Amino acid sequence: MRVKVIKTYSLTKVSFLLVVAAMLIAPSIQAKANSAPQEPARNSIPEGQKVEKFKGIVVKRDPDAFAMTETTGGPVTVVLLTNSELTVQSHKKGLLRGSKDYGAGYILRGLRLEVDGVGDAQGNIVARRIRFDEQDLRTAQALRSTVDPLEAEARENLKKQQAENERLAGQIAETQAVAASAREDAAKAQATADLANNRINGLDDFDSIKTITVNFATSSSKLGPKAKAEIDNAAAWVKTQNTKGWVMAVIGYADTTG
Repeated sequence: MRVKVIKTYSLTKVSFLLVVAAMLIAPSIQAKANSAPQEPARNSIPEGQKVEKFKGIVVKRDPDAFAMTETTGGPVTVVLLTNSELTVQSHKKGLLRGSKDYGAGYILRGLRLEVDGVGDAQGNIVARRIRFDEQDLRTAQALRSTVDPLEAEARENLKKQQAENERLAGQIAETQAVAASAREDAAKAQATADLANNRINGLDDFDSIKTITVNFATSSSKLGPKAKAEIDNAAAWVKTQNTKGWVMAVIGYADTTG
């Protein structure tokens, strides 16, 4: 009889192997997660630190400064001094061709350059010397001639669109105000019409609530003071009653003496 021996692992050993495998896999997963591209933070230069051959590409240009993206890090702001304190030159080309001086006005967006200077209190570089390749300058000039008109046109179109939106918003507000005024006038007219209609419809719907008798003097068609006072008192009394309206009817007749 042949007996086959099978090697088995206990639950504890299997669990241990799984834990070890998880420990080996976790660092690789974490490394992949950490390898996701992130936007670089702004590069801040310590105050007083000397900077030499700080290389990058100009991404924003202001009258007295520019922002450049370092080839190995985040953006940094470069402060430009006056022409007497700042040197802007091209790189040397071989032994026979030296550097060419340029003004700060040649520093354009898209220009690849290198900066020598010192850090200030705001983390910027105060430039003392700037150098670039003339071929990179020609590329930046060509880029400006192409991109700047497009940006100017885009800004103008955006300005026109904003003005049109404001005009349409004003028209909508004016139309809404006119509509609200028309609705208010219509409501007032309807209320007046309803009041007049109720009065007309109520002319034949009334109840006699008070009757008074006043006498004229003998052989006279004029009321005396006492008769007038009685009529005034009756009118004042009617105003205190809760009625939609009231009508006074005058009936005259002669007495038995004629």
